[in-house]
Amino acid sequence: MSSWVKREKELHREILGFSISHDHRSVWIYGHYPVTEGKKTTFYRHPIHEFSFAAPDGKEKWTAYKFTKSVYDIWMPTHFKRLCSAIDAIPPDINFELSEESDLQFPSSSGRSQGLQSQHLSESGATDDELSLIEAQEVTPDTSITPESKLVGFKKPKRR
Repeated sequence: MSSWVKREKELHREILGFSISHDHRSVWIYGHYPVTEGKKTTFYRHPIHEFSFAAPDGKEKWTAYKFTKSVYDIWMPTHFKRLCSAIDAIPPDINFELSEESDLQFPSSSGRSQGLQSQHLSESGATDDELSLIEAQEVTPDTSITPESKLVGFKKPKRR
């Protein structure tokens, strides 16, 4: 869509979506962004944060919730305005049929990917101080998320 309205440069290396995946003890939060080189667009996944929700100190038990709430309350309204602006700028003579010769490229999976599903955040009574975004790891150069964070290791609970 961005190519139809000549706004590809706005999206280059800009995080356009997020995903959260987990197993029985750890959670991974990722940002997804395109890299545009001429007519070729490749999508990448940037690791934002990894943590164990089973950590005995309990520091991370609300991290995924706070991050998701921040995406809905802070990031999504701005992203939605950008989408609406691009939709409004689409010329009326555009053909919406998909081409079989797509220029989109997806790098091979690194192992922790999941299928995409529609997720809805239920109404909550979160306070403003709970809406802070988590720190990011510096992994992918030239993206909008660059601070480095320390990860907490998993410890088995003591038997009583």
